[in-house]
Amino acid sequence: MKKVMSLLAALFVSMAMFADDGGNYASGDVSAMKQAGNLCEFVIDTSETLIEGKSIDSYAASRSNWSKADFNNDMNICRAAFIEKFNKKNSNGMQMTTSSAPYKLTYKLKSLDLGNTALSFLTFTKGGCNMSGTAELSKDGQVIATIDVVNQGGGNGRSESLRLELMFKRWAKKLIKDCLK
Repeated sequence: MKKVMSLLAALFVSMAMFADDGGNYASGDVSAMKQAGNLCEFVIDTSETLIEGKSIDSYAASRSNWSKADFNNDMNICRAAFIEKFNKKNSNGMQMTTSSAPYKLTYKLKSLDLGNTALSFLTFTKGGCNMSGTAELSKDGQVIATIDVVNQGGGNGRSESLRLELMFKRWAKKLIKDCLK
């Protein structure tokens, strides 16, 4: 029995170590993100978002303890978390802001899985929380680069809100690693 438990523990640890955070694939010119002094407004567009295969309104209607207002609040927290992590990790390059700026990074969140609280604690994975979408970097309204966000994983957490916040922080870090280094 001890060997079986040890084997299972090793399996779960290896799953966590090798879990993939999806990918960021850039086309176009992201060099502006490397340049100090550039300011960029970060926006999350949820107009076409599907949460677990349902529109935001349909998903909210299917949950008694969750509303569209909760989702919008979570997205504001995610936006702030992304900006904080991006600016910290890219301190010698472009800085993100919530204010209007010459550059704009618009993340079109297409699909979102909020994960499962029990799963996030029991399997040491990312709780099933993940997102996919497309980010467009533009300057003065002209798109200069497109970044595909594919199956970006989140973090372990006791709530959907926390897992979402951790996922946006992971994305900021991964975006810099994949596209700017």
